[in-house]
Amino acid sequence: MEKKEWIILINIIITFINFGIQAQGIKRGKYDSSLAAWSIWSTMFICLFIIYWATDGWTIMVWMLLIQTTAHLCMVIITYNYSEKTINKEDKIMIWISLGGFAIWLLPLLVSYIWEPLTGYPWKIHMLIPTLLGILGQIIADAMGAFLYLKILRRAPWRQPLSAWIISMLIYPLAIYGTIISNESWLAYIFIIYAGLMYGGLLILLITIRVKDKATV
Repeated sequence: MEKKEWIILINIIITFINFGIQAQGIKRGKYDSSLAAWSIWSTMFICLFIIYWATDGWTIMVWMLLIQTTAHLCMVIITYNYSEKTINKEDKIMIWISLGGFAIWLLPLLVSYIWEPLTGYPWKIHMLIPTLLGILGQIIADAMGAFLYLKILRRAPWRQPLSAWIISMLIYPLAIYGTIISNESWLAYIFIIYAGLMYGGLLILLITIRVKDKATV
């Protein structure tokens, strides 16, 4: 197989193991989950998939995004059916902030593409502006999902699949490599690095909380 096919296959295997562990644990009532968080992340991956597919076609990055989008949507369904569905006031605030992030990300991008066809005048604002706004919006939206899961980690650290969290970290170097091969823009690197740092930090926090909790027993 070529490099592209190997990367896609490895991504599928890692994703299947990672989300499989989480899904089975949630179905058995062993692990806690957040419907709001998975909904935010699923929406983000849907948007990323559509944008990259419309721009670049079926690159390695697009295939990886399709795999992640499918997995995240499955987690929404599983969480809805087998975990707590309640969305409290704090969750709603996070959701509204994430929607603001999506607006900051997608509206300038949409306007930049439809401006000239609708008005007949060229888009005079440099594309760097919607690009930077897009990065900011993506991070805001994604971070709200991370903060929602942070509450779960702090409340019940033993009701999270540590193995799945560790396995999920393998996705980020793989995504970087796939981005390099696909010759994607620097935007992709920024978000992947941010996500790796964010969720790597949550993993370290989960381990730290567990160690402290065990030490006090």
